[in-house]
Amino acid sequence: MQAVRTSISKQSGDRTLTIADMLLKRGRKEGREQGRKVGRSEGRKEIALRLLARGFSPEEVAEISGLSLDEINALG
Repeated sequence: MQAVRTSISKQSGDRTLTIADMLLKRGRKEGREQGRKVGRSEGRKEIALRLLARGFSPEEVAEISGLSLDEINALG
């Protein structure tokens, strides 16, 4: 049986996107979005650790960083 490559009429420049191309593009977009979320979360944790090291209370760190008290306490 011959593999069939299904194209759809959506154009990107001079190229017709296949369903596989569209899924790959969507997967990359979702991956970038997830990476940004993880990066922001890690950044908040780094800031929280610096604030704690400078003597800020966990409550102050939570307010400034946007992390919960549970997250602050889990940092160590």
